Amino acid sequence: MNQAQRLLNLFVSLTGRGADQPMTQVWSAVFELNPQSQSIEDDVMVCLLALRSEIDSVSNKLISHDVNTELMEPGFSRFKATASPQYINQNWDGLRGNIQAPECRLSFLWAAWALREEDDDDIQAQDKAAIEDALIVLEKALAESNISPYLKSFVQRQVTAIRNALRIAKVQGAEPLREAMRKFAGDLKVEDTKFKAAISESPEEAKITLKAMAEVIEKAAKICDGANKVWSFTQSIGGLVSDLMLPYVK
Repeated sequence: MNQAQRLLNLFVSLTGRGADQPMTQVWSAVFELNPQSQSIEDDVMVCLLALRSEIDSVSNKLISHDVNTELMEPGFSRFKATASPQYINQNWDGLRGNIQAPECRLSFLWAAWALREEDDDDIQAQDKAAIEDALIVLEKALAESNISPYLKSFVQRQVTAIRNALRIAKVQGAEPLREAMRKFAGDLKVEDTKFKAAISESPEEAKITLKAMAEVIEKAAKICDGANKVWSFTQSIGGLVSDLMLPYVK
């Protein structure tokens, strides 16, 4: 689907929610987040910021296609206003009337049609679940291992980047995960010497953590490959993993 179609899906999901619900609960359902998470407000906030950014991105793309900005209204501006973090603790009843007008939905229907030739890839639910399961294994290994503060920080940075990418995948598709893979590749190249030295000085138990990290990266790279027609993430990222990590964890 294209970016505008994804926005339309989110808009339809939001406007279809029942009345008398706090916005945190409404947004957690729209973004398919765990409402019982201790960090649910932070998770919703991250998604709201991503949504507002995506609305701007689609708007700019339509303008670059010479689409009249009047055709984006009132849907785009009202959706972005409703997604403001300032309303996160308010009730849906006080906001829904302004955005449920039929003409708001028409803005996104038109935008999706205008970008019909474009294809912005998504992460399938089963693929997302597979990475999340692998991340749980990695975080458990990281918590239980006695590795150096540097290696722990390096691994945790990748975990955070990938989790954030998965969190906003409902809003921005596969691109955030591709960006997380690029970040991993960049970190590994820039910190090559320091990374190798840290691994060589690590205890035997570090192998468990590094194997778990390699599995997360491999799964993520393969998913990015499925959503990318130009650059092979599996070949490029996989090569880095093999060259810099796996020799130390066999």
